[in-house]
Amino acid sequence: MKFHTRLLAAALLLGGTQVAFAADLGTNANTNIVNQATVNFSVNGTAQTASPSNQAEFVVDRKVDVLVAKTADASGAPLATNKALAFNVTNKTNDTLDFILSLEQLTGDDFNALSPAIWVDTNGNGTLDLTDPDGAGPLAADSQQEYIDNLGEDVTVKVWVVANFPDSGTDPGEVQDGDTADIALQAQAAAPTGSVGSPGAALAETAGADQPTVVDNVFADASGTATGDADQDGKHSDTGTYTIGAASVTVSKTMKVVFEDAANSENLSENTNTAYAANLKPIPGALIEYCILVTNTGGQAATDVTITDPLDVDPTTGHLTWVAGSIRTGTTCDYTAGTAEDDDKTGQDPDGAGPLTTDEGGPAPTGDLIGADYGITTAEQVTATATNVPATTGAFAVMFQLIVR
Repeated sequence: MKFHTRLLAAALLLGGTQVAFAADLGTNANTNIVNQATVNFSVNGTAQTASPSNQAEFVVDRKVDVLVAKTADASGAPLATNKALAFNVTNKTNDTLDFILSLEQLTGDDFNALSPAIWVDTNGNGTLDLTDPDGAGPLAADSQQEYIDNLGEDVTVKVWVVANFPDSGTDPGEVQDGDTADIALQAQAAAPTGSVGSPGAALAETAGADQPTVVDNVFADASGTATGDADQDGKHSDTGTYTIGAASVTVSKTMKVVFEDAANSENLSENTNTAYAANLKPIPGALIEYCILVTNTGGQAATDVTITDPLDVDPTTGHLTWVAGSIRTGTTCDYTAGTAEDDDKTGQDPDGAGPLTTDEGGPAPTGDLIGADYGITTAEQVTATATNVPATTGAFAVMFQLIVR
């Protein structure tokens, strides 16, 4: 057992010692402490020459401690790239040290991230820069490296684990909405080299008796989350979590008969029960209504959603006739509650300057927001687009009418 606290107290009491402190981490390692006692005494009332002791001298040893703390998890869709878990690595040692960095993909989660790599905030701006932020310098990109150079006492540096996500699916190695991947980042104390780009060797704890003139290493770190990271082993770790937020999109198409006799807006089938509408038949001359419904039950919004529906409307061989101006959009298959769409406009102001102007040779658009057309994007086809179908309960419906020939 070391007796540094006792000796330091004695040095302060006896005076003549200069002590260097590192923030709140105590006396700097390798600080030399020297003190000497003096005995004064008398014989028969006569003062004798003072008798000095030998000099007691030692250097303050290293109290090696490091703290790794996850500061941000990350989420994204399948096939997302460069997703970053953020960590702070703090040198809690009373000396400047290098640190060796490593990562571990932990077990017990749902998937392994692809190509994980460690990036260190070497440009010091606290933001992950995979490239020079503005491409012009002098601030360079951060560095992909597995060490920290010359980290000062009580100084924190930002570190990221950057990885890609697998594709979605149910096969081994593929992911689904809500799947997670846990990665532990570990920092191990290493000897300071004083050189940039030249990490030192991992420190070993000093065994046996104190060596008064040598800087010994005493490990004081807590246990971490990486496998085998125990108390007082010269390293520390914490875990970040990747979460898959996928859009789970389904699409359905339904048809119903509005009128059996479209020309006269009437029906021929008898009203025999309360399910009368279900009795209507798509006979020649009938007005039918289609609804295409897209739903998203996943954890991420589906963006740039496009519905395409080629129709059996060829003038010679087709069996249906398009009803002009019949497109409606909404979030359910309720045609009455839907938003009326023009047939020839995708829904946005063509030049972004407003007001809406005639587009693609048709009449002036009515200002539809979702965007749907018939026969403009592709001949004899309904095309509808939505920029966003929200997560969990989002829906997007497009409805339109035709007449059976």
